[in-house]
Amino acid sequence: MGIQVLLPKTDFLVLVDKVAAVRALADTYIGTSAGEASTMAILAKGLRNAILTDLDDWSQVVDSAMGQQAQLTFDACVSDAFIQDVAQNFINAMEGHMSKAGSTVSSSITSISTYCVYYNNDTGYSCLMSPEFYDILVNVLGKTITDEQAFCIVTTLAEHVDATGFADIAAVGSAYAEMDIEGYVSVAFEGMTGTGAVTVTGDDQTGASMDWTGTLPENAAGTTVVTLTPDTPGRRCRDVTAITIADQGQSAGTLQVRTVRDRALPTS
Repeated sequence: MGIQVLLPKTDFLVLVDKVAAVRALADTYIGTSAGEASTMAILAKGLRNAILTDLDDWSQVVDSAMGQQAQLTFDACVSDAFIQDVAQNFINAMEGHMSKAGSTVSSSITSISTYCVYYNNDTGYSCLMSPEFYDILVNVLGKTITDEQAFCIVTTLAEHVDATGFADIAAVGSAYAEMDIEGYVSVAFEGMTGTGAVTVTGDDQTGASMDWTGTLPENAAGTTVVTLTPDTPGRRCRDVTAITIADQGQSAGTLQVRTVRDRALPTS
């Protein structure tokens, strides 16, 4: 057999996003813990309880054997257990491919993590894993991933509230790459007599202070999204340190600054 050709970056992202989408669906419809009230977990728990509690004492031998099987069914209806079964072979095959074919591009590529490191260093942010796939690798399968090889889930970094002004909510976690950001009017927003210039100041990927600017539309109201553009193109945000809104007048409500997903997960 000839030398394998390393999986192209675009194909890699398509494949891992499909696995990530399965994770998201499993969390929604199966549940992420044994106590979670999902349809499948409730049915499995009902089966287990019926076997373990509703049979007479004389059937304890049968009860025990059936109970063990029901526990396996119950456990399989937890998202982590389901995903471990579904994703383990795929990820093992992917890691094996990286180990065998990675050297055709760079001797540094030996795993999924080092594949992402190579391409993200070569062309910044071009090979970030989705957070759902990162979660499978790290929290379900126990893989070690070099920091900042995934983009984070949509997170509110800071907000501007009429009554209290600026509030620092969170920073992008150290495991995740810096993010593009947007403004979001999340609560009844009042007092704008015209368009309002928004300036968000924060730390970019170089550690330097950077401004992102945008414009609130006239009569901005709930669910209004404000595009925020960095003064230096291509800069992404790790933390927000200040928000100012021009004096056309926020008199009520909240403007949030939140992160933006790099890619949506596939739906089919």
